[in-house]
Amino acid sequence: MESSLDSRNWSTEKSAELYRLEAWGSPYLRVTDDGGIAVNCRPDKFEQSDFTIDQIVDDLYRQGGKLPAIVRCPDILHHRADRIKAAFQRSISRLSYSGDFQLCYPVKTNQRRNVVRAVRQNGIGLEVGTKAELAIGLDEIKHSSKPLLCNGAKDRLYMDLVIHAAKAGVNAILTIERPEEVQLLIKRFKEHQFCPALGLRICPGTQAEGFWSESTGQCGQFGMHRHELIWAVDELRKHGILHHVKMLHYHLGSQISDLQFIERAAEEVASVYAELIEEGLPLKIVNAGGGIAVNYGGNSENSYYTKNYSLDDYSYRLLSAVSGVCRRDGCPEPVIYIESGRGLAAHHSFVVFELFDRGLPDHPTGLQRGVQHRELATLESYARAPFPRFERVTEAFSVCQSKYRSGLMKLREYARAEKLYSDLCRQSFSTRAPRNLSGNLSIFQSVPDAWGLKQLFPIMPIQRLNEAPVERAKLLDVTCDSDGVFQEYQSALSPEWLPVHPIGPDPYYVAAFHTGAYQETIGDIHNLYGRTSVIRVSCNDDGSHECELDHAGDTVADVMQEVSYLEDVIDEIWAFFGVTGNEEARKAIHQLADGSTYLDLDNRNQP
Repeated sequence: MESSLDSRNWSTEKSAELYRLEAWGSPYLRVTDDGGIAVNCRPDKFEQSDFTIDQIVDDLYRQGGKLPAIVRCPDILHHRADRIKAAFQRSISRLSYSGDFQLCYPVKTNQRRNVVRAVRQNGIGLEVGTKAELAIGLDEIKHSSKPLLCNGAKDRLYMDLVIHAAKAGVNAILTIERPEEVQLLIKRFKEHQFCPALGLRICPGTQAEGFWSESTGQCGQFGMHRHELIWAVDELRKHGILHHVKMLHYHLGSQISDLQFIERAAEEVASVYAELIEEGLPLKIVNAGGGIAVNYGGNSENSYYTKNYSLDDYSYRLLSAVSGVCRRDGCPEPVIYIESGRGLAAHHSFVVFELFDRGLPDHPTGLQRGVQHRELATLESYARAPFPRFERVTEAFSVCQSKYRSGLMKLREYARAEKLYSDLCRQSFSTRAPRNLSGNLSIFQSVPDAWGLKQLFPIMPIQRLNEAPVERAKLLDVTCDSDGVFQEYQSALSPEWLPVHPIGPDPYYVAAFHTGAYQETIGDIHNLYGRTSVIRVSCNDDGSHECELDHAGDTVADVMQEVSYLEDVIDEIWAFFGVTGNEEARKAIHQLADGSTYLDLDNRNQP
């Protein structure tokens, strides 16, 4: 696509192709004719939408929010849930599968109340893994017949609360994951004389590929191995609890990009299910955990960021594997549960932030222009040439570097050489190195997996897509950390840099997409950059949209309190400046305390 980056022949279709938008953004995003990005929150009802991210940003500012901001689209959550459920129903019909299907949401994916509430509107069960998540799950599901899957490490209080919930009629299933939990359960059963529905979690021998492959397979860290499972079954039988076991649970891992592993694990666990049925366990459910992958814009070279299947493929192959074993062994086909976090939630939110250039203006002053070295003169001549050869430019600049290090070139002379080299690099799109541009966000707060896992997230400008993005950029955040950089990009040209437009005096906005799973609650306040603004977008039945500000963003005072610097610290600083008689400083410290932790780029050009 290199030759097509010609502004005279550019089009919005070429922008969509360049950023691979169709592969990872359909059916929710499209490039508009005027170069924006439209969001279609309800593709089941509307073929396309003209509501752009620029309009969302305008609403954000009108309601008192600022960038950076998380944009949440609950309607996309609903659409994702409907697509997953519909895919399984089609596969059930195709296979004449006698069992049913239940979709569950792992609360750890995003515990924010608005997100969990939106999920629950779709008749979805919940999976919890801690005592705090258990409290959330009980609050959300207490009047519902949908399942509450109680996983994770457990202590006495955790089990007691599940037992009380089950007594009160909550459809809670307590998953036994480790042998020590069997012993604790037996003690709690004896005290309460009551046992909730139980699940047994096994560690499948199948090992998938991906970021989390080491947590699965024969040495996996979650679930019981076969000998532990047999011991657990025998112990539960001995204490008269075995008849409460209703579910067999396994989890292959998150973001399983290759369908063969999903099918292989399902077949393996179905064989265990069939044998346990033969031993007399009243199993009704096989819980296949999570694993539905999301296309983050990857390709065959970085396949962990993409997938080789559709939702129909996933549901059909999983059900087919289970059905094949059950029909072979003559046992009933179970209800299939899945705990889909990433596949359900990733698409529904994205982060918008402003990109800016920390470099000098195009025509800096004060650089030495007197030519006293042949190599500097060579660079001057290349700057006037229409198509200089990049290797010769690099060679001339390398000599200047050597001379400067040896003391043979003065600082101002070298500064001139450096500026010429930088300008020449920017002139040739096909050979130049990317420039560092800064995004007004913290990767550690808003897209932490881009740092922790070096994960690819699709990033692209949200405006000017009817123009050719002729600049190459590597995107840095505003933290004081060398890891605060996006390392990989989904561009069709190169994974090492992002094509962007020349940044002028107007704000230049970009967005990181598919951040709805895990990013918001994993994010931390590194460098004391706090939570961003959050705005929620809803689509009405007539196609109109409403935006509601959920959170205006943390202030400096908010994050200071998180690290135990309370409000009196601000007052003490204010008093200190009062002693010195500096009233402007006293005013500034209160503005700082009440202001955003991020840069105020709106006022950067004000005196």
